[in-house]
Amino acid sequence: MADIPIQTRVMTIEEFAQRYDEEGPFEIIDGEIIEMSPSVFGPSEIADTLMTALKLYAIPRKLGNAYMEIPFILPDTYSPQWVKGSRVPDVMYFRAEKLAAYKSDTKGYRTLPLMMIPDLVVEVVSPTDNYTEISKKITRYLSDGIKIVWVVDPQTKTVSVHLLGSKQQTNLSGEDKLTGGDVIPGFEITVASIFD
Repeated sequence: MADIPIQTRVMTIEEFAQRYDEEGPFEIIDGEIIEMSPSVFGPSEIADTLMTALKLYAIPRKLGNAYMEIPFILPDTYSPQWVKGSRVPDVMYFRAEKLAAYKSDTKGYRTLPLMMIPDLVVEVVSPTDNYTEISKKITRYLSDGIKIVWVVDPQTKTVSVHLLGSKQQTNLSGEDKLTGGDVIPGFEITVASIFD
């Protein structure tokens, strides 16, 4: 008889939604509930700039959509009504066909937490973040199956790009172009314009 892996079950999807409404943003990392700190204006403004640029490019072309500071959850593989993890990236992007399939397959999706892995996420480094925590976030996002992670650092005015399946990161600055790769074909924005 094969062993069934023991999953960390923190709460049901319904409990997650209720707690999130009552107590505000949190993530579930390795079974631990991590309260989210309130955002400060600078990083939020940069996240909004990127989300707006993604929306303005992707929506008219019917490529996908971007959202800011909402959670996505990782349902338990063996008991889908249980949440085994959750993340709250600053910005996340979903391809149109993935969104359409999710909405079609998920009855009452508007009243449920988002149970879908984004194709791309953006993390904007805030003054209270440290390198080790950012590095852990990148690793978690990639292990979740997210294809592209952009880490935006307002202090150095740089963006590091991390791709699923690659051990290399690309560092961009100034007039370098940040692109959407295969996830958002044709999308590009100069790094300097993100910080203007």
